[in-house]
Amino acid sequence: MKLRDVIAEYVAHQQSLGHNPNPRKSLLLTFNRNAGNEIEVQNVNTDRVLTFLGRPTTDYWRQKYSALACFYRYAISRGYATSSPLPRRISRAFPQFVPYIYSHDDVRRLLEATQSYRRRHTLLEPHTFRAIMILLYGAGLRISEALSLRVSDVDLSRSLLLIRKTKFHKSRFVPIGRQVQREMEQFFRTRREANHSETPDTPFFIGRKGNRLTVNAVRQSFRHLCEFAGIRRVDGARYQPRLHDLRQNAESRKMPSDAA
Repeated sequence: MKLRDVIAEYVAHQQSLGHNPNPRKSLLLTFNRNAGNEIEVQNVNTDRVLTFLGRPTTDYWRQKYSALACFYRYAISRGYATSSPLPRRISRAFPQFVPYIYSHDDVRRLLEATQSYRRRHTLLEPHTFRAIMILLYGAGLRISEALSLRVSDVDLSRSLLLIRKTKFHKSRFVPIGRQVQREMEQFFRTRREANHSETPDTPFFIGRKGNRLTVNAVRQSFRHLCEFAGIRRVDGARYQPRLHDLRQNAESRKMPSDAA
């Protein structure tokens, strides 16, 4: 059976289980193009896999390896392949990833910095930037979940957020604490004073001109904000403080006492 046909079947199977196969689908299709569009799945050898994987020095390598490992488990279970062509030994181990733990002082400095830091032509208003960070830190949302919120998804009277069909295509309600609720109420008042749309389907967090914000734009702005506020890890770990680390913070979700 051709590799491309097994990939198509595998992707359909993942969708039937309620998983989001798109990230792995993209990697597998790239692998198929590199190996040859007409190649039979049984003819894919370790050399082709190693060429696709490259050197094991990045997270992207790990993503490719994981995608192929899951795919070949499926192919073997269905009898399309008798063994996996993936290398069994990885020559270089990855350093353990350690998220940055923000102290209350770090969070306070970041929130204060939004008022004075403003890059030229930025899409983010200071009050919007502040509200997004507070929601990630205080409610543990992913940045994609926060930016996908609609006006109708935010019920401040009941202190509830509706997170629509994100991971595993499921929706969930997320309660927020009183401090976060007050911040969101203040943000919404400022948003209203700017005459932004309040129709139910309008994004809750919007840019200066009422436009939808992108994850990459907010992440880039956050990196610059950290530099401006002097938030930087010095423990030699691979990654500098990330926006995503706000939701993974191991400390209490309680906001700094003077942040709200």
